[in-house]
Amino acid sequence: MGKITIIKVLVSMLCVILVFHFLVITGHIPYDKVWAGRLTSQEEMLRFELFSITLNVFIIGVLIKKYKFIKKERTNKVVDVLIWFFAVFFCLNTLGNLFARSLIELIFGTLFTLTLCVLCVLLVIKK
Repeated sequence: MGKITIIKVLVSMLCVILVFHFLVITGHIPYDKVWAGRLTSQEEMLRFELFSITLNVFIIGVLIKKYKFIKKERTNKVVDVLIWFFAVFFCLNTLGNLFARSLIELIFGTLFTLTLCVLCVLLVIKK
């Protein structure tokens, strides 16, 4: 899988996550079924969801920047370091998902974030 394909898969997966977070905010997905079942109020859910949406949009922006550098056959150390940071973040998120109270979050959340982690690592180590 080439770097461009990896970026497209990552951005697609992150867009799915964004839709998911908007469904939580709008109440289509109960907030007690996400964030490992540990949210205690509507206000807390809103803070967590808005932070997550902001972070995911930032990650997508960095991936678009990486895409542009690849197209120009250039590299950027800052972008690569950020992607390594994202890989670590997704790895930690995967570990957190292992302690989810919801079986769906445990299975799908763990597999989803593990895939994001692996793809981020592949994106920065692939020649």
